[in-house]
Amino acid sequence: MKKITIIFLTLFISCQNDDGPNIDENKEFLVSKVFDYQNRFLAEYIYNEENQLTRRIFIDPETGNSSDLIFNYINNKVNEVKYIDYTFPEFSNSILIYYNDLNRIIRSEVLKNGNILSHVNYEYYSNGRLKHLFPDNSSPLNLYEYDNNGNVHKVTHYYTDPTTGNISEEISRYSYDINKKPSFNLDYIIQIDLIPKMGGIGILERNISSNNMTIYDNGKTKLSYIYNENGLPISILTEWENVTTQEPMLLKIEYIEK
Repeated sequence: MKKITIIFLTLFISCQNDDGPNIDENKEFLVSKVFDYQNRFLAEYIYNEENQLTRRIFIDPETGNSSDLIFNYINNKVNEVKYIDYTFPEFSNSILIYYNDLNRIIRSEVLKNGNILSHVNYEYYSNGRLKHLFPDNSSPLNLYEYDNNGNVHKVTHYYTDPTTGNISEEISRYSYDINKKPSFNLDYIIQIDLIPKMGGIGILERNISSNNMTIYDNGKTKLSYIYNENGLPISILTEWENVTTQEPMLLKIEYIEK
């Protein structure tokens, strides 16, 4: 991979089949580094000779906290993601990922010291897009619906009252641009936000959608982008409804060419 010149102007789902989400497996550019609005280093991404992401290095410039994400592969698919927290090692854990014969993720488990802390199962539409997440022996937690561009534009969340068993619903809506997302060559991983300092904003919805999210959760959060000559975001600005931050929540992205 070769380095390209970057101009700064102020980042778990199924493997895809022919009928699945419209994701380009031959993207020319991969995210290399992420900086904050003061151009302070936040993260670096390491790829192997097959352009597979093997490591994300993160350092918080304000606190000095640091961590790594380590990606292990079997048959060219991520089967384990290790989170190593160097500042608070008690938070380190691993995510195990399981696939079916169609190369779709059907289950993921979070482990610590060999014990399962949490898990989730996956159900799909016939076209390969994620439909439900659900725990063992339980009803779905949510329903994902998509627009014509393959973006999650509506999520119905189901909540069960532990006392009465009654189920209530809450709906979240999202909007998107028509541009390409930053690529890590890992479009099928759901639960991990590879871009730091995004505040946990719509992680799953952003990861499984085709384009860049602009409106999150019924307009409560707005994401704005500046793009380079290749149509890729080189900055992401996050703004919250009725919230004023002391510093702009702006991230800057650098790419490398395959």
